[in-house]
Amino acid sequence: FFKNISSKGDKVVLRNMGSVSDHVISSHSTSPTIVDWDKNGIPDLLTGAEDGYLYYLKNPKK
Repeated sequence: FFKNISSKGDKVVLRNMGSVSDHVISSHSTSPTIVDWDKNGIPDLLTGAEDGYLYYLKNPKK
């Protein structure tokens, strides 16, 4: 994922923070959304992929 490390006017600087998961989604068309899936107050990542599956990535923060 990319983290916004600075922005000024219309210029944004992003840092590549690496993969969000060790699991590779076998698809090039995905539709990610942020949702508190487990209702713990911390946003998780839910991604729909063209292979017909939904992929749930639990936020590791507690």
